[in-house]
Amino acid sequence: LFSAAVAVTAATLLVWALEPVAPTLSLGVLYMFAVLPVAVLWGVRWSLPAAIASMSAFNFFFLPPLHTFTLRESGNWFALTAYSATAVVVSELAARARRRADDAEQREREASLLAEVAAHLLGGGDLDTELEWVGGRAAEVLGVDRAEIELGAPTGRHRDAPDRLEVEGRVIGTIYTPVASQPNLAVRKRFLPALAALLGVALDRSRLEQEALEAETLRRSDLVK
Repeated sequence: LFSAAVAVTAATLLVWALEPVAPTLSLGVLYMFAVLPVAVLWGVRWSLPAAIASMSAFNFFFLPPLHTFTLRESGNWFALTAYSATAVVVSELAARARRRADDAEQREREASLLAEVAAHLLGGGDLDTELEWVGGRAAEVLGVDRAEIELGAPTGRHRDAPDRLEVEGRVIGTIYTPVASQPNLAVRKRFLPALAALLGVALDRSRLEQEALEAETLRRSDLVK
């Protein structure tokens, strides 16, 4: 809110400085430079109040009668309405572009983590020892303070919020995150199934390795006999 007020104030001073050399009505567009940064950095929630404050300041300080919120000429009403509508539309477009950029960065983080997890889990390391590392990296992607992964169904001993890691109805494990900072629902729906699939493959690999080891041990025992 403070940043929006500073931006509107700076735009007002700029209009005041340029008023002697340019038509007043044409200077109203300079308030876009106050609305745009707010929309990009903080979204529509704060850019809309900034747009309203900008047009109110333009009306109060520069449109006759001065220092009132009334307008004398019908053309000024039209200009003020046009500027307000433009500010709202531009702020929404800027906020939408920011959301898309944030979503693209989030997807890139998810893909990068899944590639790292695949390399760790399928590289022959012990699955149980890798879970702590995977949980820490998953917390970064989910945007929470911490995350802990346990294989199998929820045990009920955790106070954190559980999310099942399932693949086609098969429960691979459970990931626990703090109740007070639940991750974004869209990220959970997109990221957790992929993580569950990788853990499922790693579990199957560990099981096959164990079966192969037991078969080799049995073969050597039979050979000795």
